[in-house]
Amino acid sequence: MMPPASKGSSGSSPNPALAMNSSWSFSPIRSSAPATKPIQITSPASAPQNNATPRPPRTVASSNGAYNSVTTLGANGILGIGNQPIDCGDACSPTSTTAGNINPYPYLLCNSTACQTALVPLYAQLWNPAAALPSDNNGVVLQLPSVPAGGATSVPGTMVFGINTDNNNARGGANVYDLDSFADFQSLVFNGVTYTSSNSLGSFLDSGSNALFISDAVTLSGATGATFSTCAANGYYCVTPSPTAVNITVSGSNSVTSPSIPLSIASADTLLNSTNAALSNLGAGSGGTTASTDLWDLGLPFFFGRTIFVGITGTDSAHPNGYWAF
Repeated sequence: MMPPASKGSSGSSPNPALAMNSSWSFSPIRSSAPATKPIQITSPASAPQNNATPRPPRTVASSNGAYNSVTTLGANGILGIGNQPIDCGDACSPTSTTAGNINPYPYLLCNSTACQTALVPLYAQLWNPAAALPSDNNGVVLQLPSVPAGGATSVPGTMVFGINTDNNNARGGANVYDLDSFADFQSLVFNGVTYTSSNSLGSFLDSGSNALFISDAVTLSGATGATFSTCAANGYYCVTPSPTAVNITVSGSNSVTSPSIPLSIASADTLLNSTNAALSNLGAGSGGTTASTDLWDLGLPFFFGRTIFVGITGTDSAHPNGYWAF
């Protein structure tokens, strides 16, 4: 049984509006015993269609489709492994001096009839389960095999809790890339252009993104000599020739720079018309139109064929903002 989350003075329960590039999810937060850490429960019983939860605000409901059930999501969950111990943190807390830096807030307080955006205390925000463990709580290791260019129907993989706490999670000689204050790489370089959190929307890893949401079609076409466009049928990248290589380097705030990293983008019309679910070269635009409005979201395709260490913020004094290592 999962008891209801603590309610505010208005008798409302927090509901996160989880927005993604192609969809959204809206469902209540609950605390699960014995850890009593808040988690988001997304299921038909708690979806907006149920009378117990009000429908999402129009600004959420109008942004593409709802993924509020196993059927519509096409999966049992999203393995989005982040570096933060708490979802939004101090920036969304009513006691924070920097709370006004985030607008609109990602949390909604809802009663039986309506919702409104709100600040939420740290104890009621969503927690990173790995950070809430009694031990092995300084990060996780994600290991996924390589995937053929055309994809695979499924892949095995492992997630190990803790980093450098046991023989099975030793970081070894992996390059460590410290995060900047925005939880991004310090910089990413593509075609001679340097992207940072200050001059663009940043660059980061996100195993919860199903594609490489990178740059924009005009920029990629000019840099690679290929023809990138948005596929009319699905909103992902179509590209000729397919696949096309996109080479980047990344740097951490600890001045560690990667060797050249080859990404591959293939036409989504072909990939998504197959029966494969694991796709190593599915790409899409980041929502920007120029370097200053682009971001580089290196999603799940980046994780295939790599062992990636996700260091959690605040658990290692040598890497205070957290890190990625691979």
